[in-house]
Amino acid sequence: MTTRFYCLWRGRKLYRVLGAGEELFCGTLAECKRFLEIHEMKEERAHSASLRTPRRRHPTVRIYRLASRGAARAAV
Repeated sequence: MTTRFYCLWRGRKLYRVLGAGEELFCGTLAECKRFLEIHEMKEERAHSASLRTPRRRHPTVRIYRLASRGAARAAV
């Protein structure tokens, strides 16, 4: 990923963060650096999560019981 100067807007220098030929973020130089830090952190988390083996979970089984007609009348 690269950071390139984009334009001057109201006296502020704006930069673009480019990745794979596409604009990912546009802001001041400090904002672009912060974006890159957060982006790298998220990529590291995703990579480490992909290396973990998935937890085995048992499927949830729900049993619904219907009351008989006589029990429903007795409750009234």
